[in-house]
Amino acid sequence: DLFDRVFWPNVDFIGGVADASPNCSYFLNMYKHTGSPILSWMLAGSHVTHVEMKEDHEVGELANEILSRLFPEQWTRQPWSIVKLKFKRWGADIFSRGAYSYDAVDAHPDQYDDLATADADARLFFCGEHTHKAAPGTTNGALLSGQRAA
Repeated sequence: DLFDRVFWPNVDFIGGVADASPNCSYFLNMYKHTGSPILSWMLAGSHVTHVEMKEDHEVGELANEILSRLFPEQWTRQPWSIVKLKFKRWGADIFSRGAYSYDAVDAHPDQYDDLATADADARLFFCGEHTHKAAPGTTNGALLSGQRAA
């Protein structure tokens, strides 16, 4: 979401935990990287399915509701507005179905190297966010692994 101004602290991640909810979400502070007042809302759990069924303007309202609870003083003093919203419904994407990789509890960092190893003839290379040790589970990891394989 692109906002009319930055109202959040200069941190990488912004989030809160609900007392009795299996759902989890947090916001990535993209301002640190782009110079534009952008937060990227990351959703997880069954909450994703519920939110993906909403219209874009409803998603924006929900994001604002959560952010106004996280930053009540800023909201009361001067409410912010979303200038532009782009919401990707990954669960409906036929290629990903909302999936991404994550580390198992007993995972070892060398497993990323194993997944990235080319075949014996070095003609088949593997890339994707699941093969990048420094940026697993991210679009950046997918991009960097593609560049490595190329």
